[in-house]
Amino acid sequence: ASWTDATLTTANLVNGRNYNFYTRVIDNATNTTAIANPWTIGYDATAPSGGSVSSPNAVQASTSITVTVAPGTDGASGMSANNGDYLLEYEAKPYAAGSCTAFTGTTWVDASVAETAAATSYTFTGASGNCYRFRYTVKDNVGNPTTYTDATNATKIDTTTPDIVAVTAGPSSANRTSLTSNVWFNYIQTGSDGKVSHGWTAATSPSGSTYYYVLNGTSGAFISTGGETGVVNTASAFFDSAVVLAEGTQYFHVRPKNNAGTWGT
Repeated sequence: ASWTDATLTTANLVNGRNYNFYTRVIDNATNTTAIANPWTIGYDATAPSGGSVSSPNAVQASTSITVTVAPGTDGASGMSANNGDYLLEYEAKPYAAGSCTAFTGTTWVDASVAETAAATSYTFTGASGNCYRFRYTVKDNVGNPTTYTDATNATKIDTTTPDIVAVTAGPSSANRTSLTSNVWFNYIQTGSDGKVSHGWTAATSPSGSTYYYVLNGTSGAFISTGGETGVVNTASAFFDSAVVLAEGTQYFHVRPKNNAGTWGT
């Protein structure tokens, strides 16, 4: 067999291949020892691939976010078993009026979870009024890193209760304030058409709200699911259409539900 110099550079190495090294001693008289101390090295220049990271692309009322991860594979040295070679990070942006402020990709923060090599998911705690996306960095057994970024999903958190402060009424959509609750009024006070318009203050929820409303003869709480008889809904913070009244006592019910699914009053 022929022998070559044991000095190698990466230009001589093939990615994913193992190289065996042996030693022997030759004296000046060309006496040669037996081959001894065999050892092997592998060369891995390729980072892991095929992994992912994702979180729910939804509005939620809980601050707890489940982040699903997959480390991928490495066909040469294999994936690292060292927990310190895995890192979950998040980027947070404000969430208001149902929209996220644009992510920039420059404000990543350590998610401060206990990463492990075997993990398939993590639980991250966020804050109401924020949007979150995540990235996950993994390494193979020789330290080649890969970062997977979820550029598609954004988890939005809204833990608020969307309460309405006040409801008003008046003879027209241009005047929804001149009539007083629990006070009788006559036909002329409706603008001589028997119609009344209602308005209400907007509920404050980062995710935005849908308003469910109805005018009927029920005095107590009426709206619980939004599917009750006569109930309609709007995304506007006022009811801008005149309603024809029947003579007698009637009750206007309105209740908001934000886009995280939380009902208010």
